[in-house]
Amino acid sequence: MELDSDTYIRYVRDQAREQGKEFFLDTGEGRDFIDPHTGMYVEDLSGWLFDIENGLEIHKFKRTPRELLHSQFDNYYLVIWTKEQDGRISIKFKSVY
Repeated sequence: MELDSDTYIRYVRDQAREQGKEFFLDTGEGRDFIDPHTGMYVEDLSGWLFDIENGLEIHKFKRTPRELLHSQFDNYYLVIWTKEQDGRISIKFKSVY
């Protein structure tokens, strides 16, 4: 089975958009899982979460050098996955600060 991490990352970004947010991935945080139903490679993630309406802040974020992101933006979140009773994967965004 080919592992599909791209589908999971798209799922995370889609879930953020449903909440009016845009998610920018920083890194994987572990708790790896291969969903046998979808083939998705799932793990907890971390990154920045912005209100979609805040285009100016998103633009500033995209132009900021990577090494300065942690010191200039405090909207850092963990993405925690859960396997629901019906077998679906769900996620929640949890602020680090």
